[in-house]
Amino acid sequence: MSDPTTTASAQIEHDQASEQPLYISPTLKNLDAKHRPEPSPACETCPASVWFSTDEVLKCFCGRMHLIVWDGNEPPILKCDGRELAILALMEAQNA
Repeated sequence: MSDPTTTASAQIEHDQASEQPLYISPTLKNLDAKHRPEPSPACETCPASVWFSTDEVLKCFCGRMHLIVWDGNEPPILKCDGRELAILALMEAQNA
């Protein structure tokens, strides 16, 4: 019998390797590419992220860590366990 965590982790890795991520921030999706963070942070495809922008500022609040995790002044988070947990929760909700 396979371990559900291992199976879900394999699915996440497969989704990350495919062209279309399971989730992408609607706020970032609607921005011109030149206004998006570069390199792309893990938060871009994290269901727990809350992105918001003004004409001058783009920021990301993490619903898992409860703080601003991206504002353009620090290097972006490229890998995050919180993102993986949020994707697992999204997958479970979709399969329920």
